[in-house]
Amino acid sequence: MLLAKSCHDIDWLHYIVGRPCRRVSSFGSLFHFRRENQPAGAADRCLDCGVEATCPYSAKRFYEDRLATGQKGWPLDVVTPEMTEESLHEALANGPYGRCVYACDNDVVDHQVVNLEYDGGVSASFTMSAFHARRRTTHPHRRHAGLY
Repeated sequence: MLLAKSCHDIDWLHYIVGRPCRRVSSFGSLFHFRRENQPAGAADRCLDCGVEATCPYSAKRFYEDRLATGQKGWPLDVVTPEMTEESLHEALANGPYGRCVYACDNDVVDHQVVNLEYDGGVSASFTMSAFHARRRTTHPHRRHAGLY
């Protein structure tokens, strides 16, 4: 997850601290997006799903809304090379992007905490959560504010 979604956050910490990182600890797990948390009545594919209309993770809605507004690049171009409703429907019906997030072979964490210790005793912590609505923020501790 750090490489896929948070590498720039770790780069940012390195940049603002400006010192070599000496020790790292990290803990996380895949807690939510597992088969046992799949909503009752949900299917393994979004196009076949009885709860798709109210699902916040609907691949159908996510990709169809982008196509309807004329988007042509990422993420649509990863799902299908043709930007048509028919091509998108085929890709969601048969490809990996139309699977239910609860019924996939996902093994990537949905939350993670990383603690970093830098030269000179400066420490930083980074928390990643798939469910946090806030944007990225950085909060320096008073004692280390002069480092930045």
